[in-house]
Amino acid sequence: MIRYHSLKINNSCLNSCSFCSEIKQDFFSPEKLNDFLNQPKLPESIKIFGGEPLTVDFLTDLVANLRRKGARRIMIKTTAAPLSDFNLTFNLVSKGAHHFEIEFFSFEPAIYQAMTNSDLSLELVLQGISNLRRLSLENGQNPFLSFRIIVNSANINEVTRNLVFLLKFRPDRFVLSIVPPLEKLDFTLEKVREAIKIANLNLIWLQTENVPFCLLGEDCYHYGELLTSSFLFSFKASKLKSCLECSASKVCQGVPSFYQELEDFRVSPLISSEKFEDFEFLKKEMERL
Repeated sequence: MIRYHSLKINNSCLNSCSFCSEIKQDFFSPEKLNDFLNQPKLPESIKIFGGEPLTVDFLTDLVANLRRKGARRIMIKTTAAPLSDFNLTFNLVSKGAHHFEIEFFSFEPAIYQAMTNSDLSLELVLQGISNLRRLSLENGQNPFLSFRIIVNSANINEVTRNLVFLLKFRPDRFVLSIVPPLEKLDFTLEKVREAIKIANLNLIWLQTENVPFCLLGEDCYHYGELLTSSFLFSFKASKLKSCLECSASKVCQGVPSFYQELEDFRVSPLISSEKFEDFEFLKKEMERL
């Protein structure tokens, strides 16, 4: 699992998602960004995010500088709408941005706009993704494409259809990011498991985000998230009494509060000697990093 160093460069976004916590976080001032670039050694893997980073006019130059100073892997988190400008897409990829993480909400325009609280055109988003897939790197491969599918009660009925819809863009990874509001825990987990099966059948790497290990049990596909500093990052979590019996208790932050508010919420600790060894290994890796 790759551990990215997060670099927030903006607070302005094309969307106004009610559940977003990024807007509350500070971003790098020009002075702080300059200090970061002038470090003796930069992290090998850097994730650029913050609102919509593609609206920042110095982004292409920043990517070029990061690559010139030793960053081997640069990921950009985006809505994909600005990528509808093919020249921008081409310049970013040619300067060294070879990894993209695209937040996606729904293939239905009305649901997309309702979840994002914006007038952003889904047509622009899909054009941006298509432009990205038109490009090839020097080694003949395409840029790495990850879809972060935001999931809550607004689109829970179409999670699997969203995933199937996005398969035509030949993604390298799906991330199912569960955010409030939710109505039924069991129904949510059922839809997540369906999506996991479809991703497996299509040989697509899938992770889940904001889902504790105990809720997915044997279907848990996100051990490595613990090494990315993203696991349960956005939502306050707390440990329950049963968490003390769980194999993952030493590495898991607990259960996000929005799950605990659901009427059908219940949890059983994950107890497995085999998984305990996995979690012990991850704990050592986290301490090393």
